[in-house]
Amino acid sequence: MKITVALNTLIDRSIMNMKDGINQMVKESALELIKRAYEENKFVQITSGFRGMEEQAALYGQGRESFIYNEKEYGNPSKPIVTYVKPGQSKHNFGIAIDFVLVSDEGNRALWDVNDKWIRVAKLVKNWGLNGEAIGLHLKTILI
Repeated sequence: MKITVALNTLIDRSIMNMKDGINQMVKESALELIKRAYEENKFVQITSGFRGMEEQAALYGQGRESFIYNEKEYGNPSKPIVTYVKPGQSKHNFGIAIDFVLVSDEGNRALWDVNDKWIRVAKLVKNWGLNGEAIGLHLKTILI
């Protein structure tokens, strides 16, 4: 028998990943996205919300020989570049952005392929009247 991830599990994980600094409107919108997608058997989990400046520095430092922020070295060339946004330039630093991923039916594996399910979730956001920017989503490349 196939076990489907519970809605509350996705919500609980997402709230934890958004962290305390997330804007309340962004948080509510993200949770609504999770619920609406779930109604269509698309399992969305928020992977990131609020990020402190040091966390952003560590992400920006990935894939770079050197990146110094507040006199601390964050460069880490052994990992791939994951962002081009420095600390203080990311909407995450102000709690007005989220990142999300679709997860497997069991909820134990991230699904990174942009496919029909991804496109449908992106359209859910757009159909709400949100352009994605309202909750920090970058949908332009998905909705071409």
